Amino acid sequence: MTRQLDSTSPLQALDPDDLARLGRIPDEEQRGIAFRELLRRHGRSEVITDLSIAENALLYPLLQERVFSALPHPLPQRSTRYVSPQDTQQLTAAMAVQLSASFGAPVDPEDVYPTAGVAAALEIIALALQTPTRDNAVPAPRGADTSPVPRGSNVLIPAPYWQGFNWSFEEVPGLHCVPVPTYKPGADTFELTVDDLEKAYQDCGEQPPRLLVLTNPHNPLGGNYDPDLLDAIYDWALAKTPEMHIISDEIYRHSQLPHTSDRFVSALELTWRHWARDRVHVVWGFAKDFGLSGFRAGFIISPSPYVRQAMTDADDPLEQRRALSWFSQFDSLKHFYVDPIAALDTSAWHDLMTEYSANLQVVFRAICETLNQHGIRYHRPQGTNSAQFFWLDLRDFLPHAPRADGLEAILFGGSADTTDPEQDLAAYLLAEAKVKLLTGATMHQKDPGGFYRLCFTAAPPAKVLEAVENLCTALHKLTPDRP
Repeated sequence: MTRQLDSTSPLQALDPDDLARLGRIPDEEQRGIAFRELLRRHGRSEVITDLSIAENALLYPLLQERVFSALPHPLPQRSTRYVSPQDTQQLTAAMAVQLSASFGAPVDPEDVYPTAGVAAALEIIALALQTPTRDNAVPAPRGADTSPVPRGSNVLIPAPYWQGFNWSFEEVPGLHCVPVPTYKPGADTFELTVDDLEKAYQDCGEQPPRLLVLTNPHNPLGGNYDPDLLDAIYDWALAKTPEMHIISDEIYRHSQLPHTSDRFVSALELTWRHWARDRVHVVWGFAKDFGLSGFRAGFIISPSPYVRQAMTDADDPLEQRRALSWFSQFDSLKHFYVDPIAALDTSAWHDLMTEYSANLQVVFRAICETLNQHGIRYHRPQGTNSAQFFWLDLRDFLPHAPRADGLEAILFGGSADTTDPEQDLAAYLLAEAKVKLLTGATMHQKDPGGFYRLCFTAAPPAKVLEAVENLCTALHKLTPDRP
């Protein structure tokens, strides 16, 4: 049975042009951002609580008090002018100090490159690794087989994973993302093993993967990779496969619950640093840990000559216009707001992140209590980190969700004629609980279906807790006889 939209549905506020605009956005998370903005324009921004978008509302009060309130007002004229993408030494020196403390290993300022967000950083690394260095005896075009990761190469990514990797690696660099399933049916859990990677590697046949991407802490599972597992994975990727590079996406590095059993270990701490340092690249940014997602302020940390060439082209001033930093600039407004954060004393930075961790813990525990009271399952091995997420297991509710109305289905990748049970349940929760989750299928978790990402930092804590309570109530309405 298809559920009809009622007068309280947030979609009733939108006109046909709005709906058509949403339907043209290919990604579910970006579609949610546009939906939120459309509701704001129609004066309905408080109608729903969107927990599908990976944002962080916990840090703004602290940043406003300790950083932003001290900035000059009005905006200085110098912050309205061009800044050189090649002249970022003050920022990179400050960030090297902060990142050295954050990652537990020394970071050379010469290896730090500011970018217009982490998605851009990922794309830049991919493009850099398919461009032969100019000290090769015979110059070759970008994507030629003499480069480490030629165009068309396979990229291994443990699934579920952030769907934005597909944009960053496939659209412009022309690579091919290969999801590596980590769900273990027997244990009914998610766990990556070296055997999983080896199988995916072998399944690629005559086109062996050239790039492995790990997200640590994980999105959406939330946990930190075990140090012994990381050592085994890096040994496998860097020793057994001498052509492979690794990108470690550590954008949630500071999103740590206190006193968890799975201590965070950065790629920069591992022993690879002594023998394969040019083949491992780390990305981080201010979007998640500092809640500045709209700033698009990211960083590459890499000693690779390929990355250096792509970002600077410093050896050939006549060709500096080819540098990718021209097309992913850390603009003047980013400098205005981010430079003061980067320049904080390391103890002040540490204090900010410690308070953030404590706030995470309060919200996380409250949500755990609510979900547990209502018998709603979620993936979290005992005592492990959760970053900013709950990976909800709603498989039991899939058979009971009414078929989504065509307008609702648009938000979750369906259409007026075609939906699936996962989209139907997401649409039901939006209509009944006024809560929006991200479907597991969007994050390449399709077998089994029925998993959803809930970002518990996406709104102020009181609003998130109210939304989770409403979510549980709506689920129980579907299955009133369920204990």
